Amino acid sequence: MIRIREIVRPPRTIIYWAGIYLWGLFFLTILRLLFLLRHWHLAASLPFGEILGAFAFGLKFDMAVLSYLVLPFFIVSYLPLIGYEYSKLGRKILQPLFYFLTAIIILLGIIDIEYFAAFGDHLGVWFYTYLDQPGLFWYSVTTSAPIVKYVIAWILLAAVFIFGAIKIGRIFNVRKPSPLIARFAYFCLAAVFLAMSMRGSFSLAALDWGGAYRSNHYFANELSLNGTFTLSRSLYEYYNDVSRHDPAKYVFFPEREALKTVQQLVVSANDSLLEPGQSLKRLSKYDGFDSTKYNVVIIFLESWAARYVGALGGPPDITPFFDSLAQRSLLFKNSYASGMRTNRGLLSVLCSFPSLPGRTVMKLYGASLPFISLSQILGERGYQSYFIYGGDPGFDNMGGFFKKQGFNTLVGVQDFPADRQRSKWGIADHIVLAKANELFAQSKEPFLGVAVTLTNHDPFVLPDKRFEVFPESLKFHDYLNSFHYSDWSLGQYFSAAAKESYFKNSIFILVADHSRVMDQPDDIIGNYRIATLIYCPGRPDIKPREIETICGQVDLLPSLLDLLGGSAVQESWGLDLFTPSPQSAGFAFINNGSNFGLIRDSLLFYERVGISANLYLYRNGASDMVDISAKFPTEFKQMQHDGRAMLQLEVQMTHKLPEQKGIAQLARK
Repeated sequence: MIRIREIVRPPRTIIYWAGIYLWGLFFLTILRLLFLLRHWHLAASLPFGEILGAFAFGLKFDMAVLSYLVLPFFIVSYLPLIGYEYSKLGRKILQPLFYFLTAIIILLGIIDIEYFAAFGDHLGVWFYTYLDQPGLFWYSVTTSAPIVKYVIAWILLAAVFIFGAIKIGRIFNVRKPSPLIARFAYFCLAAVFLAMSMRGSFSLAALDWGGAYRSNHYFANELSLNGTFTLSRSLYEYYNDVSRHDPAKYVFFPEREALKTVQQLVVSANDSLLEPGQSLKRLSKYDGFDSTKYNVVIIFLESWAARYVGALGGPPDITPFFDSLAQRSLLFKNSYASGMRTNRGLLSVLCSFPSLPGRTVMKLYGASLPFISLSQILGERGYQSYFIYGGDPGFDNMGGFFKKQGFNTLVGVQDFPADRQRSKWGIADHIVLAKANELFAQSKEPFLGVAVTLTNHDPFVLPDKRFEVFPESLKFHDYLNSFHYSDWSLGQYFSAAAKESYFKNSIFILVADHSRVMDQPDDIIGNYRIATLIYCPGRPDIKPREIETICGQVDLLPSLLDLLGGSAVQESWGLDLFTPSPQSAGFAFINNGSNFGLIRDSLLFYERVGISANLYLYRNGASDMVDISAKFPTEFKQMQHDGRAMLQLEVQMTHKLPEQKGIAQLARK
């Protein structure tokens, strides 16, 4: 009969892997310590608690790396005949392979130390691309780093690890077979542990590099990261992206031509290009008010399709508050989302960067970022910044990305009481906006406050029954009910905000993150047209009016800078709507995967790259779109050229190799 003690006692295989795992974590911690010592000049001013926290939080990334390495060996070690407890030959074959791979991870950790010194980032996909020129790579390494010392350090660390691992492996010299039930139970527990460590989280979003960005101290965040993690993650993201959206697919003409075309589209009379042959970076000088007097509050409205907003021609009973506010605001009648996802809308509004084919830039570690975010621009002016989201900030890596873009305070679902979460997406809108108002009222002015709503997203979970105003017999009743509730939440927010001192000193931007397709996939205009307004209660110089100009989300950042006044260095991909470009009227660029469109005047050019391209005359929707491609070849070619230039340039500029950064440049961060 099997004794309880025999069942509880861990099998030798479990004890072995537990020892190896802890031994591996110790060495990854040693590598983090070496990283800290090498870059101590960046950490000297950090509080000790921040450094300690970086080491503690960094364990999540170390555990993820080790779990990916250990899991396949762990599974094989449990198999009959070749398992570690059964076969000495199996151990002799598998253990050296494991030691070799661990030595590679140690080597990558050492390389990461100097790579960070050169580029200001941990290992990423660009490190891999440099290896196609091994001679140049080797020359750079040997002339800029103490290569001999690092090789010696690698050999010593790898040798000590292997020596200790062999010592741990001696546990198999003692034969103590465990009961089958114990082996199975411990296998399941260990497998679950490894799987969860690989994922790094129990939440909706898995561990990503942005999870390290929890501190306001730049280097504390970088200290948490693991070079092997960022390298493997970025390689996965990059090649998964390239397999579906090869950058070569979007090359239509020389890069200089694409750049010049986009510059002509977005540069206004207030702008002076700073790098005319390289980028869209420009110095913008505005007349008028002193920007430091005005806060900026941006509220993202989840799935606010223009077709359901009364002020934009929709039914009058869905958005009564927005409709009333529109009468006191700048209402954009022809505003379009850049893409069909929240991550596209956030980038377009807060960074003025259009929707990109493939994965969002927010998830691409080490990618070239051809923009300057609003938080960075206003941060230079002394603004505090808040990013408030009722969901998991790890979703789409938005929290870490925007933290790295300069947001001081990040609020996510973890900052609300657990009983407030009503759906898998997170916290109801009125609670999120109440939290935003509370933070804004307590903030030192000026500030940039961003709140992202989410209730108007399937499964459309409402706080209570009183918001179910549209009957089930009505098509899309659940969406319309949550739409109506979201509008009610806006009313509650503005009612409370109007009582606070910051209210009169603020510029409010309400903008949808994207539209909603519903049952009309061919209604390209309706599926991208969104609700957008700017409300300035303390600015008598800004008169309420309806703006008919065609515009996109990317236009909001340069237009806001115009309203704020002063001067700013920006790299927007949009147009200042209040000071139009001499060469360009209003337009909107839209993208969804390999499909892109350009909307200008009453024309829509839409191309499915490699499949078809059409020019449409549109009025109210899909039923009123007329294909005029053959009748107007000149207009067809011009709009195709401009749209392709936008698409090509954004793809090329995000796939450029990063420029080498000096240590002094890093220290300023």
